[in-house]
This record gives sequence, structure tokens and C-alpha cells, in this order.
Amino acid sequence: RAVVGEDKILLVDGERFFPIGAYRDPSDRLDEFAGLAEAGLNVTHSYKFEVSAQQSVEEARRYLRACHEHGVKVFMGFRRDKIRDRDYAWLERWAAELMDEPALLTWYLLDEPAAHGISPSIMGRMGDRVKAVDPFHPTSTVLCRPDSFAAYAGCCDVFWADPYPIPGRPLIMVAAWAKRPLAVTRPGQPYWPVLQGHDPRYW
Repeated sequence: RAVVGEDKILLVDGERFFPIGAYRDPSDRLDEFAGLAEAGLNVTHSYKFEVSAQQSVEEARRYLRACHEHGVKVFMGFRRDKIRDRDYAWLERWAAELMDEPALLTWYLLDEPAAHGISPSIMGRMGDRVKAVDPFHPTSTVLCRPDSFAAYAGCCDVFWADPYPIPGRPLIMVAAWAKRPLAVTRPGQPYWPVLQGHDPRYW
């Protein structure tokens, strides 16, 4: 069970939890955690379960259990084709099948929904349906366009933004973006910054 506490800090089984994570181990393998451990990270994610129609609940469960064995929590996503098709029943089944896994930290509704053309209304309904099935884990999403922050802030429990200045923009944009969500999030709603750890020129 993970809930947002009164001070905006996440509580996992009643204990305060400060997430320091990465989008996958540097190896980009689902069964490898050495890079996360070396960096002292406690949260991870894989796009594999979002972009591939071949991933099963069984594989997701194996992944979550491996993360738990290595002391890593997960922000778990949903297949993007199901989101585009508004297949809310499928989203509910995915959440229901995996909600009992102890590695699960938050449901990652969608990566940068404005960039994918998914409206705030769809995101809001998606979040509501997932929460109806699993009220024991918060929902989250990350935004990459500051002009969309206000429209999407109400669609999730934990609001993320990803200011990526490298290589062409000033680093001060990270501080500027950190202030903007605070003006649009609800009282008590956490904001988590997703800081850049990669150079897109070498993607």
C-alpha cells in the first residue's frame, strides 16, 4: 500500500518513502539491477510494458517480483494502444491483476500525454477507473509542456514534469519548471521533478 501523506511525502506501508529513481537500469534489461544499486536508486520503470502488445500479466508480475527481491519499487505503466483505444476495461484488468505486488509504487498513467495527443478528459477518466479498481496506490504522469500543466494536474495523484535542458537550453529552466507546477497542483498534491540524466544527441 502506498498513499500520499499530509506533508506530500509518500507513505509505503505506513513508512515515509523518498523516491530516487531511474527509467530502467543502464543495462536496459528487465532482469538486471546492478546499475540501480550502484547509483543508490530505489525506484525504476520499463517502457517495455507500454509500447509492446506482447507483454503479459505474467511477465509483468515476474518483473515486479524481481524488483521486490532487489529492493526496488516500480512506477508501472499501461499499454499505449489500449489508452488510445480508450479500452478502460483492459486498464482496469491490468491494475487489478498487479495491484497486490509489493514492488508496485505508483500507476504511471502515461508518459507525456499532451505530446501523444491524449486529452486531459481521457487521462482523468483513465485515472478514475484505475483508482476505482486499486485505491491503494497513487496514480502519476509526467508532462513535458509547461503550457499543459494546469490542464493535466487534476488527472493524477502525483504530478511530474521533465525539464530537459541538455544540450541547448540553460540549466535555469529546471528551477523555473519546478515553480510552475506548484501554481497548478491541488493542495497536498506532490510534485516530483524528472531530472535529465541523458544527452539526447547520444540516444
